[in-house]
Amino acid sequence: MDISRFDFFAANAPNEIPFWFEYKEPNAPQRPKSFDELGLDEEGADYSIVREWYQGEQYITLPDHLKFFGESWQKYWDEKVAYDLRQKINAYFAWRIYYADRMCQLEKQHL
Repeated sequence: MDISRFDFFAANAPNEIPFWFEYKEPNAPQRPKSFDELGLDEEGADYSIVREWYQGEQYITLPDHLKFFGESWQKYWDEKVAYDLRQKINAYFAWRIYYADRMCQLEKQHL
């Protein structure tokens, strides 16, 4: 089996991605509004319920008219987990491609 120099370098790239290498997955999920952006009256019951829920008390059930807030955040968290995983996977391969490309360029310069 014949392997190209590019494939060789990509396969043998260092496993640890250096701190200076940046890869950014496109289409990051959009963060929904925070509780203070909802325009709720700070003295009202809705404000304190939403604030507690937003600060991590997810056992609190949001009132029906505010369920959209909880649903938008749950959707964001689910999308963020998937995005972060895609980011790690694609950064791994992008690093290997970058490394192989640079090594091939350096090799050509020294021949």
